[in-house]
Order: sequence, then structure tokens, then C-alpha cells
Amino acid sequence: MDKQQVTVTDVLKTTQVALDNYDDIFSDFDYSDYSKRLLSSDFLKELQRRYEERKKGEYEVTFTLPKNQRNAKTESLIKKRIKNHFKENLTKIDKTIQQNQLSGLVKVVVGFLISIFLFTFSLQDIVPTITLLSVLSWYFLWAGYTDIFESAQKLRGKREFFENFHKAKFSFVDEESLLMPKTLSQGSS
Repeated sequence: MDKQQVTVTDVLKTTQVALDNYDDIFSDFDYSDYSKRLLSSDFLKELQRRYEERKKGEYEVTFTLPKNQRNAKTESLIKKRIKNHFKENLTKIDKTIQQNQLSGLVKVVVGFLISIFLFTFSLQDIVPTITLLSVLSWYFLWAGYTDIFESAQKLRGKREFFENFHKAKFSFVDEESLLMPKTLSQGSS
């Protein structure tokens, strides 16, 4: 395993998660294989909390485990599973944003068509129908703009979270190396 020198800036930009074992990353209610197992809601909430504290820059998540519990094959599988989780959620968010924008566009078009209809027939004396249709026109226009702009804006925050952690670097290290890093012990000799 390649030992790299750890700097203070590396430690500050890294989110460190101390694990007792690999199961800490996954749901307590799911005993499937790691390749299919659901991620722990506590783990995801912790990542979200740390994301809210520092939204800028690249993300790096370092899991620490006792050296005697580490397994390179399992760690590779877990990293892949975490990346897939964020990729799947990113795809779902993109699809939802697209559906909201399409729905909003349809509502705006319907509202606009009702407005044109009202303008065309406003010369005739059908006031109750015109009043009802004008309210309906404003509803469709308002709801359409809400779907296009407000809903998409709310979902973009979630999208950024999923995108940042999909791109993040996930790594595992021995907890002993963090407690007594070689760079510090060499400086004191």
C-alpha cells in the first residue's frame, strides 16, 4: 500500500468517518450483500450535514477502521456501492426536474390558450363563463411558472449534493495511522 504524506490542508478538506466495521455505512434493517444493501440513513444525514457546513470545493470522504478489520476487496465494493447510490439519486433528481419543467410548460401553454380564448370571446355576453375561465387561466399560468422555476430551484440543491458526492473521492485508512501519523512522529525524532 502506497504511503502518502498527509498535510494539514488535506485533513481540513476531508470528511472523516470513524467506523467500528463496514456495517456502520449500511442500514441495520438490511442484511443483503454489500453490493445491494441500502446505505444507512444516519450515514447519509451525516454527509448532508457536513455538506451544508462546506458547500464549496471537492469532497473527499475518508473512512477509518482498525487495521485488522480492513479488506481491500470489500472496500472496493463499498466505494462502488456508495458511488452508485449517488449516481442513481442524481438520475432520479434529473428526471424529476425534467418532468416538472415539462409539466410546467404544459400548464403555461394551457393557461395561455385559455387567455387567448377569453380575449377572442370577450366581446360576447357570457360573463360567468369568462370569469371562471380567467381564474382557470391564471391558475394554469401561475402553477406552470411555479413548476418551471421554484420546484426546479428546490431540487437543484439536492442535485448538487448528489453530484458532489458522486464525484467525491472515497477512501479507507487504518485508524492507527491517523492516531500516530508517520509525518508527526518523524518530526519529533
